[in-house]
Amino acid sequence: MGISPDFQKKGVGKALMDFAEKYGREKKFISVRLDTFSVNKRNLKFYESRGYERLEEIYFPKQSEFPFYCYELII
Repeated sequence: MGISPDFQKKGVGKALMDFAEKYGREKKFISVRLDTFSVNKRNLKFYESRGYERLEEIYFPKQSEFPFYCYELII
């Protein structure tokens, strides 16, 4: 998920996540999974505050020396 700087801190990310989680529940999905860059502390805090559990690390050596974290929310 990416939010334009013009719309950050206005609840757009929360609204999008609310929609995705509600849609998943309505469609009887088991979970919502996503990944985010490990250095993006704001995203880490956002997903963890929503109850997402960090599962694994993924490395893309051509992109960064730092991993991406996989998250999952059982719905």
